[in-house]
Amino acid sequence: MYWLAKLTGHLARQPRTTPMKEHLLSIKQVADFLNMSERSVYRLARDRKIPAVKIASSWRVPQKELREWIAAKLREKAPA
Repeated sequence: MYWLAKLTGHLARQPRTTPMKEHLLSIKQVADFLNMSERSVYRLARDRKIPAVKIASSWRVPQKELREWIAAKLREKAPA
């Protein structure tokens, strides 16, 4: 039982983070990931060409949806 109490105490001390926050990327993070300028990524988000959501005045891109979008684009380009 000692190990359970120790584990429970360890887990209680861990910082709590919102799962959504861990998976939403900023425009700068997306630009770095795609090796593009921030301006180009803003334009893609504004024109709804990449999956993005505007929260207040900031754009955020769900990481999972961005990866799926990239995979879909790669499949479009793949030879038949």
